[in-house]
Amino acid sequence: KISERKVDLAKTEASIDCGCKTGCPKCATSRQFIDKMAEACIPTMYWQLRMKDFVGAKNVKAETENYIARLEEHYKKGANVCFSGTLGTGKTYSLTNILKCALAKNFTAYYVSLPELVGLLTSPATRHSACDFLSGVDFLAIDEVDSRHIAQSDAAQDFYGASFERVLRTRLQNLLPTLMATNNASLDEAFNRQFKKTVESLSATCITIAALGKDHRLTNA
Repeated sequence: KISERKVDLAKTEASIDCGCKTGCPKCATSRQFIDKMAEACIPTMYWQLRMKDFVGAKNVKAETENYIARLEEHYKKGANVCFSGTLGTGKTYSLTNILKCALAKNFTAYYVSLPELVGLLTSPATRHSACDFLSGVDFLAIDEVDSRHIAQSDAAQDFYGASFERVLRTRLQNLLPTLMATNNASLDEAFNRQFKKTVESLSATCITIAALGKDHRLTNA
């Protein structure tokens, strides 16, 4: 959950940037969109970042802009995306910009890292509601996809694998786009043992974007 203090601060800054001092319709729209980003759990550091200011691999930027330009078409087809490559190539930047574009077009969207997803799907308090919600949101972005974030016991993998498979299978059946980012070369490398089965169908309908280049955060430091 995004800090309410951060949300309030962002709304205040939006009003200051506008300069109207009257709470004009533009301010109201900006404040409403901040609420949408918070509800979608998009990390606050990405709220004001736009593709025109993108820092990362050039091919990732180009492919992301292409996906955004055809967002409604990709939604209709249920086009999945996997960003793969090293740190600092713009994978999370791209995920969050796609989600923000989806929110701006009144789709529902949600951002979650794999470690957070493991917690949601293994906790008795959240696993059922999380499965239902994640299965039905229009655009789901899963960041930090890597098997090291998953408990290695057979019992844990069986349980998590079944829950995760349910979410992916339901999304695939209903043509709902799932966006993923991994530091591995592909989704197949990001999952081991029975987890590979949960991504086979996803990979078959996935636009794979391999980030080209080194960590651009170091280059621009």
